[in-house]
Amino acid sequence: MKSIYMASKLSFLSGNTHVIVHDCHREAEQFYCDTFLFDKNLINSVNKLRIYFINSDLKNPKKKTNEKYL
Repeated sequence: MKSIYMASKLSFLSGNTHVIVHDCHREAEQFYCDTFLFDKNLINSVNKLRIYFINSDLKNPKKKTNEKYL
């Protein structure tokens, strides 16, 4: 589950990223995918596999940036 969380954080920071999650039929993976990767980013789901695409336009709006370092 840490890997799903970290993949979501990295993909929302970089944008335009595919995230592929295996074993999504299990309850824990479903919960983490729904919580961190969101259904709106889901491209396809086949058997135990889910494919998400995180677009750079969908970056996390709550992300805080420090203007001083930009």
